[in-house]
Amino acid sequence: MLRRRVMTVWALPWWCGAVLFAQLPPTPPQSPAAGKHQPRLQVNVRKHKLGTLVEGDIVPVTWIIENHGDADLVIDRTRATCGCTVVHLADKDKIIPPGGKLELTAEFNTQNRRGDQKKSVKVYSNDPREPELMLGFTATVAAVYNVDPPGIINLRSVVRGSTAKREMTITPAENYHNVEIESVTFEKGMALDYQVETDPKVSGGKRLLFIVSETAALGTIAGQVEMELSIDGVKRTRTFPLRAEVVGSVTWLPKVLDASRQTLTDGRRLASVTVRSAEKLPFEVINATAGDLLDVTYEKLNGPPSRTIYSIYLTVRDGARPGPFAADLTVETDSLDQPVIHVPVFGIIEDKLASDPNVVILRADGTPAGTRRRIRLSSVPSFALNVSSVSCDRSSVKVFPDPPGKAHPTHVVMLTAELTDSNPKPGKATITVISNVPGFEHFEIPCRIESK
Repeated sequence: MLRRRVMTVWALPWWCGAVLFAQLPPTPPQSPAAGKHQPRLQVNVRKHKLGTLVEGDIVPVTWIIENHGDADLVIDRTRATCGCTVVHLADKDKIIPPGGKLELTAEFNTQNRRGDQKKSVKVYSNDPREPELMLGFTATVAAVYNVDPPGIINLRSVVRGSTAKREMTITPAENYHNVEIESVTFEKGMALDYQVETDPKVSGGKRLLFIVSETAALGTIAGQVEMELSIDGVKRTRTFPLRAEVVGSVTWLPKVLDASRQTLTDGRRLASVTVRSAEKLPFEVINATAGDLLDVTYEKLNGPPSRTIYSIYLTVRDGARPGPFAADLTVETDSLDQPVIHVPVFGIIEDKLASDPNVVILRADGTPAGTRRRIRLSSVPSFALNVSSVSCDRSSVKVFPDPPGKAHPTHVVMLTAELTDSNPKPGKATITVISNVPGFEHFEIPCRIESK
């Protein structure tokens, strides 16, 4: 006899369920290292608003870092995202005990920083919740003065003993009225002096003129200049790089003629050298030479009134020895200040006929790369190369040019050299090319045969 099991379900009011759930104990929060002592970093204000600052001021920024944990908070290092912000943190302050705090201070240098600024500092610590803490600050930097040009001062070519044409202007910024240049200091070895004048265009502005000393050597002057300023009583220091090329009554360009990127062959002209008067002192070129490999010619050009301009041309002599060379272009003038000028010249004279590779190596290893070699035979670009025959003095090497149907530049012929013997005798060989290049009608390419 089967018995039925009866299940009784009691219907409870909705608020009873809410009471039951409310009586359940909350699940404890889990941490990466539950049960272990840990530091806990706390910063109340992470980003500061510094407001409007005056350019040139060095402003401190401080954050309070507290340790709310039960283990030492150890700061490993800090890193600012800009060189204008320097963090000061001694090694003894890198450990913050539980309940302790650190005043982390950074200095923001507003020199050459204008307008809205947003900077940040990263703090790396052993806090497992936040090992990389990001701190920051914002500010607006107002200018005290304006400078033109704002960067490097390039005086270009300046005759020694004279004032450069290029100058620097310093004018007061908005809400300021008067600029005073109190001193200018040049880096040691810079044979320069200066002169201050009132800027006729801007009220309260100044012009800084640069004078090259008579004692300056011909060549480049380069270094740092430090200028002490006062703008309505506000003291400022500005450091800027300066460069100048000290010249005599005669100047020239280029200072070095590098023709190594040109294809130089017999009769090829290099880039020209321009020689001109730096001042209104006319001169004449008497002679110009450049060694045994180069012929030199020159001509006088039509220049501005009271100015003299010459172009010096260098041409590779016929039969010049192939290979790299270094020469000295010597130009003689009737200038009392610079009777002789020198220009270094560099270049590479190409062969009229050359092979690439210049030594053919064939290796009997059974691979296409070892047993077969492609050879690029080339003359000067202006010459149409013709190869009537090619041969090798070893019967185990076969050499042949590409068929006429293949399109190559007219000054290039491609050859193929391959081993016809799977076990050739190692040793030297010679590939002979019969061409139409004058002086290279019988051209030989060294070859070397290697065993496996």
